[in-house]
Amino acid sequence: MKHIILKTLIAMLVLSSAGFAYAETDTDTNVTVETKQKLLPRLKALIEGKKEIRTETKADVKAIKIEAKGEIKDRREEAKSDIKERKEEVKGKIEEKRIEKLRERVENRFEKMNARFQATIERLEGLVVRVQSRIEKIKNAGGDILVAERYVNDAKVSLEAAKVLLISLKTTAEATVALENATTTRAQAKVSLSALAKIAKDIEKNLGSARKSLEKAVGSLKGVSTTVKTETKVQN
Repeated sequence: MKHIILKTLIAMLVLSSAGFAYAETDTDTNVTVETKQKLLPRLKALIEGKKEIRTETKADVKAIKIEAKGEIKDRREEAKSDIKERKEEVKGKIEEKRIEKLRERVENRFEKMNARFQATIERLEGLVVRVQSRIEKIKNAGGDILVAERYVNDAKVSLEAAKVLLISLKTTAEATVALENATTTRAQAKVSLSALAKIAKDIEKNLGSARKSLEKAVGSLKGVSTTVKTETKVQN
């Protein structure tokens, strides 16, 4: 009898433990489901938040790239503009130096030519006076001075032409300098210098003619002077 009762109690304890375990398992399952249900919206929110953050980040990165690209472009344009301005400035300085050198060149050339031509004119005019003085002496002595006078007159004409051209040379030189101080091209400068060279050449030509005429006048007087002296001695 005791043995039967003991078995019955053991069986009841086993059943009670199994029921408790089943109840505990069921409770844990319910807690897990509830926890998942509560966590799912949070997880979804976190995932959506991450997506939004990624989208915003991409948009920000894109905006930064666009802004950086625009800034780089602006800086390039500014750099190009600065380079262009510097080139223009350098070009302007080079042009100023070129004009200044050309102006000095024209002025120096004119001063040298003017001094040389003026000295030659004065020297030839002095020769004219001396030849005319000899002509007067021979004329007073009864000599033939017509040829000499003609040559002297030719020399005077050439000298007057040289004087007029010398004035023209000065005017052209001043105009050339004024032109070089303004905006002028190399072609215009070349034309101006060519004009100066032509006038100078014409002056030299007239001075050469005057010199030759005076030489011929002196040569013609030598024969006349000898003839007059011989005739005077014979008459005496």
